[in-house]
Amino acid sequence: MKNRWLVMACALPFLVACDHQSSTTSASNTIETQPQTVISTPSKKRTANTTKCDWNDQDSYGQTLLHKIYNGTAWTEKSFDEKRALLSEGFKNGCIDPNLQDDMGYTAAHYAIRLMYDVIPYDPNLDNRPFIHPIEFLDILISQPSFNPNIRDYYYRRSPLMQLFSYNDIFDIDILNKTNNLTRTKEIASTLLKRDDIIFNWQDGEHVTILQSINEAIDSVHINPCNYSNEPHQRLNTMKEIKEMIEAKNRNLIYPYNNNENWELHGIFLEIGFNSDLSYFELLNNYLLESFVLGADPNFLSDDQYTLLTILADINNRYHGADVESNNALRTKLAMTIIQHGADVNISTEGRTPLHFALGSNNVGLVKLLLTRKELNLNLQDREGNTAIMNFFKYHDDDTFEEQSRLLFERRNDINWYQKNYNGENLHAVLNKVVTKYNRESMNIWLEESLRLINYDTNHANTAAPNP
Repeated sequence: MKNRWLVMACALPFLVACDHQSSTTSASNTIETQPQTVISTPSKKRTANTTKCDWNDQDSYGQTLLHKIYNGTAWTEKSFDEKRALLSEGFKNGCIDPNLQDDMGYTAAHYAIRLMYDVIPYDPNLDNRPFIHPIEFLDILISQPSFNPNIRDYYYRRSPLMQLFSYNDIFDIDILNKTNNLTRTKEIASTLLKRDDIIFNWQDGEHVTILQSINEAIDSVHINPCNYSNEPHQRLNTMKEIKEMIEAKNRNLIYPYNNNENWELHGIFLEIGFNSDLSYFELLNNYLLESFVLGADPNFLSDDQYTLLTILADINNRYHGADVESNNALRTKLAMTIIQHGADVNISTEGRTPLHFALGSNNVGLVKLLLTRKELNLNLQDREGNTAIMNFFKYHDDDTFEEQSRLLFERRNDINWYQKNYNGENLHAVLNKVVTKYNRESMNIWLEESLRLINYDTNHANTAAPNP
């Protein structure tokens, strides 16, 4: 393993210094198709028809009404039946996007996990304090076809299921006597596991998978032979039952990645921005393919929360004086290999997706590659609520502006034109702000499209959610 890394570490600076005798491949060459490894991926989810809906308006913290309902700060006086009826109507009308993230990266489902443990105030007449919210309240959210169970927050990098097993107190024996936490934890896990599209082998920010979290909890149970209480045994048995539920759900996705390969591959890719050009492709691509065979994770998140794909899309690590055209071509071809081997094009670095980075890199080839992916979500937001397209029009005015604008416009039907950033601006408002700044012909096409949709919406208004 170390020999492979040393060969690469030595080869990269050597190749930079060498005057290559063989002619290198032109940067404008067509991207070659690489052998594809069969990897199980989440099933495609139907996208919510979130046009102009008050449900999806976000405050300065990025929270929608749905966030507030499930974090317990909205609709506190409504009964469960009232909440169920209003939520069902909102989802039925296609008005609610359950996947919007706040400025910490949390979706409503992240908050819902903790909400499920809320109990009534202490009552000395009760042996156990009942839970306030029935498990059906969580099921309303989880059962939506457009719900994505794999969205991770920005800091801990945990999905709702990963978050469930990260709580230190869910298996706490002291809490068990009062709230039956074990029973509730099993109910929550069962509800989440109704989904067929959960990814089980992703690592969180501490490089721990779901099963590793459960195994650690199991190993922490100490059964004292002198203690005749049944509670430790009950706790251990419940954790083992949950583990069996997960293993039975999707065994082919539960395998450990090789973290040594992950870190070595991450280190090699950081060097790509130094002065690498297209002549490095065969060397780097062969190393990449070999790493995947040896267990490297195409979606591995380093401590700085960069994946291989975001490293390739971000040009901040590019060495001054590098051959930009050739370096961009190298990044694009390697990105294709990574995507073909299971890289998720929507994983973000603190809200910034590969598309956010690529649009600012002058790398038209990489933008084009990302936009060809049907699973690419153009409506994901950064920590200020801006989508990649909003940031593109706000900050980028270079030689590739017209071409990238045209490529983005081809995906206009996948854009939520009414989605707002945390300042309350939708895409139309952003376009209006910058139209005089750029004075570009392509801006008129975007403005005409946004006005057409606004006029259409005036005559075909969607049902809005009640005010919180």
